Amino acid sequence: MTRSIDESLARLQLDYVDILQCHDIEFGSLNQVVNETIPALQKLKEARKIRFIGVTGLPLEVFTYVLDRVPPGTVDVILSYCHYSINDSTLEDLLPYLKSKGVGIITASPHAMGLLTESGPPRMAPSFT
Repeated sequence: MTRSIDESLARLQLDYVDILQCHDIEFGSLNQVVNETIPALQKLKEARKIRFIGVTGLPLEVFTYVLDRVPPGTVDVILSYCHYSINDSTLEDLLPYLKSKGVGIITASPHAMGLLTESGPPRMAPSFT
């Protein structure tokens, strides 16, 4: 991971990136995210190659799983899909918890992966079914 970020920083001609997110964590081992990925990202943060550590996912429970198992202040931000829109506001239930952990929130897919659009969701989107 360190070599990859170094190569990316060189190509981008940057000294650091603002946010490095571990993407769609529900598709891999959450224990690996907690015990390997987040510590590796923390080392990159300590080396000032990244400013903030983030995790992204669809099921809300992946965030509490990770945040309950890493040292406070390790994860700075989450990106949550489809849980803060007119048809689903379940992210609101998690707001006090995230605030207590000092974690920022990025909401993605405010149109519920196309469900709330005239054309509807693409066939591959979970909101299609």
